[in-house]
Formats: sequence, structure tokens, C-alpha cells
Amino acid sequence: MAGRMAHRNCTRQMLIGQLIMQIMKATHFDTSAFRAGQQFEHWNSVVADAYFSLSLQTGERHHERFCGSLDGGELGHVTVTRLQSDPVSYHRERFHISGENTDYFLVTIPEWGQVHFEQNGKIVDCGPGDFILEGSADPYCFSYQQQARMNVIRVPGAMLRDRIQNADDFCASRFLGRQAGCSLFMEYLQSLIKLSPDLPEGSRFKLSEQLIDLLAMSMETSGEALPCADSASQDAHLHRIYNFINRQLDNPDLNTALIAEHCGISTRYLHQLFKPTGHTVAGWIKERRLKQCYDALSDPRRSIRSIAELAYRWGFSDQAHFSRSFKARYDMPPGQVRAQALDQHKS
Repeated sequence: MAGRMAHRNCTRQMLIGQLIMQIMKATHFDTSAFRAGQQFEHWNSVVADAYFSLSLQTGERHHERFCGSLDGGELGHVTVTRLQSDPVSYHRERFHISGENTDYFLVTIPEWGQVHFEQNGKIVDCGPGDFILEGSADPYCFSYQQQARMNVIRVPGAMLRDRIQNADDFCASRFLGRQAGCSLFMEYLQSLIKLSPDLPEGSRFKLSEQLIDLLAMSMETSGEALPCADSASQDAHLHRIYNFINRQLDNPDLNTALIAEHCGISTRYLHQLFKPTGHTVAGWIKERRLKQCYDALSDPRRSIRSIAELAYRWGFSDQAHFSRSFKARYDMPPGQVRAQALDQHKS
């Protein structure tokens, strides 16, 4: 039964790719249109235009002659593409993030070939039948060692976070196509692409919102998405814990006792729930607070009177400790992040 289900999932993903090729014709790119020696450079450019800024690397022999193709187009609020290429590693760096005002998630659905993804200390491998989530808001590395083909859905970050507050925590998770929510998401995607030529523009936007609803549902119901989800009870506890922490990040008194009391569990059980994640409770709180500070500092449109005030706003009572933690996490002090953001905005 499991083998038949996996085969059906792989077949469905190939059908999605074929529909993109047949119907979504707004974008078509093939490196064969360029001379050897220029192909990889053009591939770098077209990938950045399709998704967001990235740095690409490939093996020496592919630098001279690189095979890659990308097809797709917009489908309401989302962008749907089919990508096939020789081995590549795609790197999202901090200078990419601070240099552009973009916020997207990518849903990558391999058709054939294995892909490898690393983000925020999490590592995941994914093959045909399943999919992974990538976020543009944090650095990452995405790669495949052999030629691969995949379907990629670009989703506006704000729209997914409206449906699932801690969406970024699901990045670098593998979602199993055999699970009901994930299967429903991919079936709906296939139908939406197939019917899109006959739909008025307004309907495409409304139906793409339902596609994002299904993506959020598949994330929330997938046992692969959240660590320690050994039972429905644990899964529910983790959602409640994460949501409470996100709402209380600006509370300097946030601690394990407060979290446990609010969620109706013991502190011992709270630590047990976090153990498989690779984070302590305190460590995860600090990570989320640092991320809030980094986002504020790297956005030149946000008014910041002082770094000390920003740190205090997000629960850091000791500025020296905040500065050390920030530099350890982001490889530069907070003042430098702010200065770079303001300089780039002026230019």
C-alpha cells in the first residue's frame, strides 16, 4: 500500500510539471539558447528573477557548459515554475536579505533527483513524493548533486504567516506526500493549474488563496513539520507553546514557568517536548528575539531611536549580553547591520 501511494505521489508531481509546461507559458528559459561559457551566468540571473536573489555554485565542468530550463508563470497570488538543471548549490546570504525588500516562501516539490536543504541549523533531504519549505527571510543553502527536476511554488510570506503565525519554524521540514493534508494540497495545485486558462483573473486570485489555506493546513497537520509530534496531544501542546512564546517575546519575564503555567503542563514536560528539536526552551526564545531585532535593524524604513531600546523592546535586559549574542548569531554587531541597511537605502 505504501509503495503504491509513493508511486501515485511521484506520478502526480510529474503531471503537475507537465501541466506547468503546457499551460504556464509566461516564462520560458533554456540555457541552450546561449553560447558555452555564458550559460551558467544567465542561469543565475533567471533564477533570481523567478524567485529572489541567490548566489549559485556548480562544478567546474558545468561552468563551461551548463544545462538548465525554467518554465512557469503567475497563478493569482502565487508563482508556479518547473525547474530542471545540472547540479547546483543555491545560497541565500545575509547581504541578499538586507539588500532587497522581498518576503516569500518556496514550496519545492521534486519530480526526480534528491535535493538537500539547510536553514537555521536544520538539515533535510527530500526526493519525489514529498516537498519542503524554504524561507527568503533567513540564509540558507539548497543543492542537488545530480541533475534534478522540480516544481517550485513561490508564496507571499505575509499571506502564509496570516494563516500560520510561526510559518518560518516549518522551513527545512520535509512534508510527506502520503499524508492526507499534503496530498490534498498537491491535488488542488494540479487541478488549479489545469483549469486556470478557463478562469477569470479574479477567480484565479481567490482560488490561489485557497491553495495557501491548504498549504497552511498541510503544515499544521504534518507530523514531519513539528519535532516531537509523537501524538496528537504533543502536537497540540507544541502549537500552543510556540504561539504563546511568539506573543510574549517582548515580555522580559517570559520563562519556562510562565510558559508551562499558561499551557497547562509541567516544566519537566515542557523540556521533554523541546528535547528532540535541538533547542532548549530558553535558546529558542533567544533565537526568536534576535530574529525580531535583526529584522528591525535591517529594515531602513523602521524608526529605531537606539539599539539599547530595541533590545529592551524584545526582552533583552542586558545590552552587553544582547550585543554578544547578536554578533554570535549574525556574524556582525547590531550597529553594523543598521549602518549597512541605511547606507544601502541612501544609495
